[in-house]
Amino acid sequence: MKHENPIRTRPRKRAMGAALVVTLIATGALTAQSAVAAEPDGIVSVTPITEVGAYGQRVTAVALEFSSTVDSASVSLDDFKVQDSSYNFRFNPIEDLSKLVDRDISAVYTNSEANLRPDDTSMAGKYVVVELADESPGGWTVRTSTNTRYVRINPDLPTRVFQLGDVKGVGGETLSTAKPAFAWRLNKPAVNLEVDQFKHVVAQTSTGAVPYDYRLPDNYDSTKNYPVVVVLPGQGMGYDGVNERVQIVADIPATAWFQREWTGTDEDVIVLAIQSPRVGVDTEAAQAIEVVESFVSAHAVDKDRVYLSSVSWGSRLIWQMTSTRGDLFAGALLTGGFPASATQLAAIAEAEVPFWITHGTNDALLRVANARTSYQGLVAAYQARGLDESAIARLTHWTEYGNEWFSLPDYHLAAAPTYEDESILQWLLAQNKSIDLKDGDDVKVSAVVETGGGLALNLGQAQADLGTLELDSSLSFLAASGELPTFTVADTRSSDAGWSLTVTSSAFRTESGYAIDAKHLGLDPKVLSATDGQTVSEGAAIEAGTGFGSGATLVSAKPGEGRGTATAGGALTLKAPTNTHEGAYVSRIAVNLL
Repeated sequence: MKHENPIRTRPRKRAMGAALVVTLIATGALTAQSAVAAEPDGIVSVTPITEVGAYGQRVTAVALEFSSTVDSASVSLDDFKVQDSSYNFRFNPIEDLSKLVDRDISAVYTNSEANLRPDDTSMAGKYVVVELADESPGGWTVRTSTNTRYVRINPDLPTRVFQLGDVKGVGGETLSTAKPAFAWRLNKPAVNLEVDQFKHVVAQTSTGAVPYDYRLPDNYDSTKNYPVVVVLPGQGMGYDGVNERVQIVADIPATAWFQREWTGTDEDVIVLAIQSPRVGVDTEAAQAIEVVESFVSAHAVDKDRVYLSSVSWGSRLIWQMTSTRGDLFAGALLTGGFPASATQLAAIAEAEVPFWITHGTNDALLRVANARTSYQGLVAAYQARGLDESAIARLTHWTEYGNEWFSLPDYHLAAAPTYEDESILQWLLAQNKSIDLKDGDDVKVSAVVETGGGLALNLGQAQADLGTLELDSSLSFLAASGELPTFTVADTRSSDAGWSLTVTSSAFRTESGYAIDAKHLGLDPKVLSATDGQTVSEGAAIEAGTGFGSGATLVSAKPGEGRGTATAGGALTLKAPTNTHEGAYVSRIAVNLL
């Protein structure tokens, strides 16, 4: 059996390009150049709006503030012109930073704040938002740093705006007359979409300071456990003393996990983006491990789902971290990276850390042959341990990208086409150290049982079979159903303090990384039996589409009514979207008796 995935031949759809002492520090947002003072009837402020695409962060819009509410009918694509630098650190010398090009405008509308509107339609406000076309050149926010071996966020963005037509207020008054020859410069801090939510921290490890940035889900709940993706950037995104946070904007891996358009899933994820000073692989890897262990202990992290994702140089840290502490990590996604040593590959195979390795066929910096050899060496290490072909195929994946997969000609940045493939990201999230996913014919639900206090809980069986998902007669979803295992609760406590049996479901996942969100699993709780004199109540039914990913009561007994033995179960209904990929899906239901 071959373990290699075929070389990609079709272009993707997106064109955009010891202990730790942790100190939380305040950081400034991306700033812009000082503006020429606005004229009395002119634009009050100009704010850049940035987004991170496959090849890094760009200015994708500007928000122009006026003195009062703007008449949306008075502004159009023809009323503005935007110029920006054509410079891109991946291709151009720093001298090109001063070279400006016109950028195509894709939408103009009014808004009540300096931000984008998802539908590009106007709402009442004093801001005019000028959106720029994805295909339009220019607007990159990352430049070479003072140490030219590194890059940094440009603190003086050269974006400029020209007003070609008059802007009117809702009363017909002129708020700003056209000034076609006047270049309005940026004068407000940038609105950095998906980036401003990251918090900047400097950790004091046993061998030195290590900066990192992290982001929690918007609805972060400290009582839940979340997967965490540890992002390890390229050489030039290492910390050089002045380039804070560049590792989260120079490439896509840090921000993609918060956007369904990249991941194809609604699952909440924590991202930890480490910006190691370049002090040597062994030291950097040891420092990163300290940071990860400290972070995991301080946050609501699912310790069975800690992942690594690298760009270029970061691969050297992945090889070292997984070969020395494979127990920490559930999976690794290595893009455009360096080769591993035979010793490292043997240790990784011993730990059975799943790897997906990707590389550009025509990578001019790191030869694809070396990466391919590392992949083949990992397969050989598993073969030497006696694993069968199916097990090896589950643990090792290789994807090689031809030039047509890169929307910009940086064939070293394999992270771009890798992250444009949501199935690879879903594969990473599907890796779980506590669940051994196997191909099969049925949907299975495994149950984890916990006990507490003087109560006793018994599980009838540890598997629920929902059968095959079939298209519903309404043609709107795929449906499957089954029964929870029977749970038996015995309460012999003289205090008769009452109890509650709760269940929490995870997403369904396949070995290949496809997922069905936990919200699609419904539950109808049932009391099956109770001791005479015992009163046991069923929890509320949970509709498929709402789900019980945040937990739900199966059955409960109030104080004074719970002594005795009761059995409970429930009907499970799975309603998956019609675009669900084929495969054997597995979910995990956690059961708690309190």
